[in-house]
Amino acid sequence: MRVPLLIATAVLAVMAGAAYWASRRLVEAQRPAAPRPAFRVSVPARGRVSQNEQNVEQPLEEKLSAVPGITRLRGRTTERQVEVEVWAPPGTRLDVPGVTVTPLDLPAERYFLVTGQKRPQVLGEVCGREEPSPLVVLDPLRLQAMNLDAVAVDRALKATGDLETLSRTPLGPGLRLSDVATVRLEPPLPACAVRVPEGAWLVTARQQELEGATRLEAPTRVELDGPVPKLVSVQPRAVTVRLPNHVTLYFSPALSPAQRALVLGELRQQPGTQVRHVDGVKRVRIVLTGTADREVLGRFALDLVPLLQKRPGAELVVGPAQGQPGLYARVDAERAAALGLAVADLEALVSLAREGSAHDGLRVTLPLAQPDHLGALMIRDRRLAELVTLSTGVDPPELLRVDRQRAVEVVAYGLDHQTVGPVRGLPYGAKVEFRDE
Repeated sequence: MRVPLLIATAVLAVMAGAAYWASRRLVEAQRPAAPRPAFRVSVPARGRVSQNEQNVEQPLEEKLSAVPGITRLRGRTTERQVEVEVWAPPGTRLDVPGVTVTPLDLPAERYFLVTGQKRPQVLGEVCGREEPSPLVVLDPLRLQAMNLDAVAVDRALKATGDLETLSRTPLGPGLRLSDVATVRLEPPLPACAVRVPEGAWLVTARQQELEGATRLEAPTRVELDGPVPKLVSVQPRAVTVRLPNHVTLYFSPALSPAQRALVLGELRQQPGTQVRHVDGVKRVRIVLTGTADREVLGRFALDLVPLLQKRPGAELVVGPAQGQPGLYARVDAERAAALGLAVADLEALVSLAREGSAHDGLRVTLPLAQPDHLGALMIRDRRLAELVTLSTGVDPPELLRVDRQRAVEVVAYGLDHQTVGPVRGLPYGAKVEFRDE
């Protein structure tokens, strides 16, 4: 009787232990996803990404960190803009002068492309429709031949009722805008361009609510950088949204996990294509922060990507974005001051050549045949090359910061913090955080 009793006791102990660990795992598995930010703070920036981070983002973070109640900051810096997501409890007021504050709990006006009157189905999220506006394309060679300042021309332009009047804008004795530019009517540079299938119609999120169409199934969205891909196994649902070097594909809501895996497999094989996001898949964000150098964190993150891709269930692992070679201009402030030129005017000329400008209901561009032709542009009888230092370099497309520390992220789709497991071999001074989403 003693042996069976011992066996029964042992079995009960094992069962109790298993139940305990199962309950622990259940609690871990039911851990809620990371809370969402309450605000997005954005401010325009001009310059190299690293300069914008130092001169714009870090001072902005210092202001935000002084606001009571804020629990977390996550910043993203690019050449044109600084955005900081702010985590704060409900009821927090965020008044920061000189920046745009967007509460993220407010429903945004969104446009969807819908097909089928009887059984409507969302094909994709699209841009709003926009009215055409005048486009002025300055000719850098004619500007140089006539010794005209492109920034001064840009500032002299005002939208008029018709293109003919705009073309006759005086620029000097005997000179008109049509002598140095082409003027035409074009749709404004859209947030995206959409290929619309026949029989589809636009509906806003607000219209969906009014029409009781909130049950419409949204499509699977796949975002990627690179050229428009050619897919063989599974085709999108007919909507492709395209930004410069960025493509968003929308697939039928019925896309199965197996079909999604085929799509991702084909995209990985296409040169120059980098998938950045996939809808409808659980993911874990692995955030590396700390006192370690950002380059060290970046190399560690890139080494982490192939390891995570081998984990069971991994569908896509997105590492830190890599920079591309570019031409950069640094203004010689002392020389500009000696010649009576404002640094802001020089920076405006560089910006006009690189990005164009938009004001008074019109757009102005200054296309260059080659990037290094930037130095040949004139400003007040001086070539730009005399006043700026042109250099080539590689800047990352974006820099991240979390809680006022430099950060690098890896996003693993199809995994969570449990399946990723501990990250070993962290660089000295680095910390890691997992955020299930």
